[in-house]
Amino acid sequence: MNVDLFFRNGGGLCFLFDVAPEYPVLALVYDDRAQQFYLEFGQQEPSFLLNIAVHADAAEHMHEFSRAHVGLIDKGTIKEALNIPVLHMAAEMAAMNEANTGGGRDVTGLHDILNNCHFAQAVHREDVGNEEQANSILGEVPPHLVAFSPAMAQALKAERVQRPDFEPSAPHLHM
Repeated sequence: MNVDLFFRNGGGLCFLFDVAPEYPVLALVYDDRAQQFYLEFGQQEPSFLLNIAVHADAAEHMHEFSRAHVGLIDKGTIKEALNIPVLHMAAEMAAMNEANTGGGRDVTGLHDILNNCHFAQAVHREDVGNEEQANSILGEVPPHLVAFSPAMAQALKAERVQRPDFEPSAPHLHM
């Protein structure tokens, strides 16, 4: 399993997997000191440490995130998209952790982060020493051009219909 992190300042965090983990990922846990993530599968299964630390430029922003988008990519096509909690090991983040539960499909969020991503890095490689695995799991495809499976494209369209664009409005006087 190889995992890449895609990041957008003030706007999102996305993890793409090239192979589905053995168990459903219920949450990501961020170790603020080591600057590494763990995958959490629930009480019955052990946590799984992603073996590459987050780059310092992105790590300084990790405290801003309480949710992350997780996607499964197979042969260059997104096959699944979820939104799950990000829990933090730092004691000062405990209140945010307690309020952060649940998850579900969110193709729109993953799509938007990939379209506006400004930083990406590997956060897990099966064989860290293998130079052939050092490149992005997307290969030569830029994140904004990643294809979505027909089911994901249909889900994206349905989500866009359910989430209308809201125009900002200012209060006005009724005269």
